Amino acid sequence: MTEDRVDTIVCGGQVVFPNHVNNVSIAIRGEKIVAIGPEELLPVADRYIDVKGKFVLPGLIDCHVHLDKCDSIGLGSKAAAYSGITTLLPFGTYDVESDADLLVIDPNGDSVVTAMNHHGNSGFSLFEGWNIKGSPWMTLIRGKIVLNQGKLEQKPGYGRWISCESPSMPVGGPIK
Repeated sequence: MTEDRVDTIVCGGQVVFPNHVNNVSIAIRGEKIVAIGPEELLPVADRYIDVKGKFVLPGLIDCHVHLDKCDSIGLGSKAAAYSGITTLLPFGTYDVESDADLLVIDPNGDSVVTAMNHHGNSGFSLFEGWNIKGSPWMTLIRGKIVLNQGKLEQKPGYGRWISCESPSMPVGGPIK
């Protein structure tokens, strides 16, 4: 693959930025976003993902997770992908990178929250029975599709552990 080609272009949807929404496309090479703009100005791609009528957001980050006794990392990451969460961080800090982590939302999708469709081990959901307007349609992590039109395509072992320093001691010492 030459530098003027990319792996994937996500096109046709409304890309959500911090202060506006725009109809542009996103080019991905490897695990990184390499360009954002009108599709006709982007390099040729090996794969095109048409997300017409949907919203494209940066992958969501859950920066306070507890994956230990109740939910395993494997089960927790599977549940996260179904929700459009691309990064799970144990309670602590993180380093921000421009990985090609994207969430595509279908604004017309409807679903009902159940413990079953949130893929946890607890057997219940605090939001059980709630009707949800809008649903994750596709989730990409580092440029790879892990959720495609509601079907999980994540392969075991694709996640990666990013270590971080231990959080600093709370003011006044440890909590007892």
